[in-house]
Amino acid sequence: KYVPPHLRKGPTNHGEQYLRLKRLIQGLLNRLGDANMESIFASIEKCFRENSRHDVNEILTDSIIAFVGDHANLLDSFVMTYAAFIASLYNVIGIEFAAHMVQTMTELIEQSRSQYLNAKANKIEGTVEINSKRCTNLVTLLAYLYNFGVISSILLFDVVRVTIDELSELDIELLLRILRISGFQIRADDPSALKDIVALVQEEVGKRDPASLSSRFKFMVETMMDLKNNKRKLQKKVVTGTDMTQQERLKKFVTNMAKKRNTFEREPLRVGLEDIRSIKTKGKWWLVGAAWAGHDGAGSNLPAGVDSKALTDETGQASSDLLKLARAQKMNTDVRRSIFIVLMSSEDCIDAFERLLKLNLKDKQEREIVRVLIHCCYQERVYNPYYSLVAQKICDHSHGFKITFQYALWDAFKAMVENAQEDEGDAMDVRKVSNLAKLYAHLIGAGSLTLAVLK
Repeated sequence: KYVPPHLRKGPTNHGEQYLRLKRLIQGLLNRLGDANMESIFASIEKCFRENSRHDVNEILTDSIIAFVGDHANLLDSFVMTYAAFIASLYNVIGIEFAAHMVQTMTELIEQSRSQYLNAKANKIEGTVEINSKRCTNLVTLLAYLYNFGVISSILLFDVVRVTIDELSELDIELLLRILRISGFQIRADDPSALKDIVALVQEEVGKRDPASLSSRFKFMVETMMDLKNNKRKLQKKVVTGTDMTQQERLKKFVTNMAKKRNTFEREPLRVGLEDIRSIKTKGKWWLVGAAWAGHDGAGSNLPAGVDSKALTDETGQASSDLLKLARAQKMNTDVRRSIFIVLMSSEDCIDAFERLLKLNLKDKQEREIVRVLIHCCYQERVYNPYYSLVAQKICDHSHGFKITFQYALWDAFKAMVENAQEDEGDAMDVRKVSNLAKLYAHLIGAGSLTLAVLK
């Protein structure tokens, strides 16, 4: 189909497969409830198996935030159901979805709160109402994610500290919501941090005229003091209601789903608000295999001789530089060059694995994936777990890769014993041996290879 020149640079529309997947997932989430959660979970799990994980993560995140971040006051039971569903996906599917969900949700909370404060200052009533409800609903979801073990107390405490800075009407409502839903669990996890927060609130109270304090503000301070002093009044209000019964039931569901899939419940994400704010400069340290610039820019995740700026330039320039780098690394065949570019330009290990499969390599060509991956691992100044995760995925995908990794290790042993040169002409120094050892240690530890490779 002919596309006029003025339309060629427009945003790329999603294909029919993406739109069909979006309609399917939205239909499943529309029907989500406590009674049918397991069947909906199985359908979503099937979507992950049969489609791009990136697409499913994106659609799920956008859809759940659209449902929960609605401009209306939602029942806690509704939000709790979605929090339990997210926790189940986190335990069974993996960290990528939950990390993307928490990041997007936290950024939207900050954005909505900022828009609320601006609208309040400019007296724009409609915008104030919309952003207030969206922010409140998303903070409610965040608090329940903490209760279900998806995030740690670090992020929740950071959100509390941000709200104390202004203590607007919205901030007071957010504090009350967090204290009501997660108060006693927060106190159990980190009582010292809770004391610091109480001190900050008391300091803020001392700065204000007692006559100007609203009844809601006084109630928030009273609730926080009860929590600090471990008074059970707040907890009794929750336990005697239906919310706690539903929460305990959903916690059992999350645990049982992990047991049925033979997986263990994961540790909560120990990510803070500052980590999410600095993603563009420092990357996502909590998501292993994602692009990362190193501690304060020190060290490099790229092979020796690679300028780290090459992968952040515009697409055309980056492709040109990667081709030059491929030639410098002696990737002389089209197959090796394609594999090398995929490994160097992928967003993370999931993206690299999917793109390697799309190369549709056959028989002997597939073996080059292992050779190129090990070559790249060799060239790292500091061991990069990204290659180990890609290697783990391809080994789990096909038994043939396990055999190739075994032969590659034997070849490396021969090179070390004979003090010979590799095919590429690089000597086996201590750094390369160390990187290779860590790569195979990861594969054996993950169960992708057995100790038989050392025979």
